[in-house]
Amino acid sequence: MRILLLLFLLSVPFSWSYSVTDVKNDCAPRHLRLSLGYSQTEIQFHWEDFCEEETGTYVKINNQTAKGFSYLFTDDDQIKTPVTVHRAFVSNLTSNTVYQYQVGSDEGGWSNIHQFKTLPATTPLRVSVWGDMGIINQRILPQLLNHSFDFAIHAGDFAYNLNYYNGYFANKFFEMISLYYPLTSENIFETCPGNHESHNDFSYYRWRLSSRLSTPMYYSFNVANVHFVSINSEYYFSGTSAERERQYQWLESDLRQVNRTNYPWIIVYGHRQMYASGCVGRNLESKILRDGLEDLLMKYHVDLYLCGHQHYYERMFPVYKEKFEKMADNNSYVNPKYPVHIVNGAAGCHEMLTPFNYGIKNYSAVRIAHYSFGIMTFFNETHLEWEQFNSHGEKIDKLTIISGVLPPTYQHDSLLH
Repeated sequence: MRILLLLFLLSVPFSWSYSVTDVKNDCAPRHLRLSLGYSQTEIQFHWEDFCEEETGTYVKINNQTAKGFSYLFTDDDQIKTPVTVHRAFVSNLTSNTVYQYQVGSDEGGWSNIHQFKTLPATTPLRVSVWGDMGIINQRILPQLLNHSFDFAIHAGDFAYNLNYYNGYFANKFFEMISLYYPLTSENIFETCPGNHESHNDFSYYRWRLSSRLSTPMYYSFNVANVHFVSINSEYYFSGTSAERERQYQWLESDLRQVNRTNYPWIIVYGHRQMYASGCVGRNLESKILRDGLEDLLMKYHVDLYLCGHQHYYERMFPVYKEKFEKMADNNSYVNPKYPVHIVNGAAGCHEMLTPFNYGIKNYSAVRIAHYSFGIMTFFNETHLEWEQFNSHGEKIDKLTIISGVLPPTYQHDSLLH
């Protein structure tokens, strides 16, 4: 299988490679990515190079220059092909503002000029969500970039796999999502690890993809009036009891401290599912994660748990301990008593889609085996809308979650103008 994958990549058109103007040599910046820093007005800039000499780490943004840091990445289990990873933080940016930037140095060269928009301080807030995107058979990027969103969440399983062929798949994947499709170079991009990142204790994810070097496997952040939490579901399948306990204690502490007046919405995302239709093995896997984390989601009134792993789209009714809340309207959940779970691992990879041909669960509201992605819109403190779009741009599902009392001034059609 790996030989076939490599032959496919070698046959990919040259348009996947960098233009001469963007990468002039091994020392020039590549694989650009934006993520949130440690506040909503701080951005972390990521990029890499293959330079044998040490170069500087700088960001030029709106006629200012910020200095960052770099480190060398090598994968101990494979032939060592060093990659220099650069990171730089720029703080005190203005919300909802377009900035232009370049990264690099005079010694190694500078990237092209890119632009991005900082996140809004208030709702409405639009977030794109998907999981399980491979370098082969990805199906969503052209349509995804035709939609407007404020930032993106990729719920694990990148490239299939980042470590293949001494990191060649990682390099091609980062090239695909940063340049060929300018997703990560012009949009804030948040992540969580999946099972396909587990090689060598998640080394590629930890050092080349994570948003937090101090806690690379789980972290949280606030945007507008929403609290987001990224977790590592793999601790329950390939981790140690100590790793599971540390994450559990961290997660409970994090959720306990959320001020629900300021952040009425809590969204937790990880790679593996707690609920999904399908075979006995999938049911056992779901139960393992439920036993580990579901009580915390219920205790702290988490609104949504988002995941990938299964290569389809499935939306559940509000559910807890397999007890679900049937709604009068399948597309509107009003004051749900339990968290809502959405499986969204249909971005496309060489493993193809998983069909729904057995084991349909009674807590499953919608099941669609199409390549697709989600757009989640927070209108205000009470209304959240989820839309699922297929690879042709057609809307294939829509859900409104109403939580709390509707403000008298609420006008749905005017909120995004």
